Amino acid sequence: MNKVRGLGSPESPPGVAADRWIAMGDAAGFVITDTANDLRNGLRNEPNVVKGYFMVRPAKTWVKVEAGPEGGVYQTQLAR
Repeated sequence: MNKVRGLGSPESPPGVAADRWIAMGDAAGFVITDTANDLRNGLRNEPNVVKGYFMVRPAKTWVKVEAGPEGGVYQTQLAR
């Protein structure tokens, strides 16, 4: 499957395949490590489920963003 990248989309970090990289600007992106679906073969077990991690580039080096020990959804309270 050929993907077309627009001008200005940063290349994936070293060691990350281009088809596993979702660029979010010049200094951030998401690496896909697993999906619940095999869309190439028409299999849909869990729609819209993607697993992976974020990477940021604060200078010239890409850095993996580590999640806390307990991943999940956290409730927040907005102060007024």
